Amino acid sequence: MKGNPLETMHIQQITKVYETEAKELVLKGLEEHFGFIDATCNPDLESIMASYSQEKTIF
Repeated sequence: MKGNPLETMHIQQITKVYETEAKELVLKGLEEHFGFIDATCNPDLESIMASYSQEKTIF
């Protein structure tokens, strides 16, 4: 890996525009950590906006 990944990482509040990209990022991290993805374990990722759009929730 070249350089510091934190220099190129941009963290922002999730919006509908980035929902698919956020889902892919989370799933990639889970696969990297656990070695596989169990699609049944994260139903909240199917609609991040609906799952985390309640008052005082941030994804």
